[in-house]
Amino acid sequence: MKNAKEFKLIECSGTPYEIGRQWGEGCKDSILKISENIGNSMTSFFQALKQEVVSQAMKLLPVVQEFDPYLVEIMRGQADATGLSFAEIFIQKCFNELVLKYNDFSGLSLPLRQQEKQLKMVKRSSGKT
Repeated sequence: MKNAKEFKLIECSGTPYEIGRQWGEGCKDSILKISENIGNSMTSFFQALKQEVVSQAMKLLPVVQEFDPYLVEIMRGQADATGLSFAEIFIQKCFNELVLKYNDFSGLSLPLRQQEKQLKMVKRSSGKT
């Protein structure tokens, strides 16, 4: 018989920051383990120091902040609840983008300009300007 996996249900309420803090407190062990695994994966896969990966990932923050400030506040709450840096939480949220496009983000091409254009197009089509 397979081992059962635990799935935590965390009820959160309040401001985005408070929701992030409650989420971080309720899932702290999982969030810390994910951060460790992602850090190890990124540095191994890209043969880069963790700080280099963090630096490249943080280039995405202005675009994310503009697109979803609510999520950014949730991440700030999670960081405060877990003791991780905001950047470590941010990397968790954009891990897939980093894996797929790290070379672009690290300056080997110009995807951020393209992403900024795409963000503007999405906002126009959704009525946000």
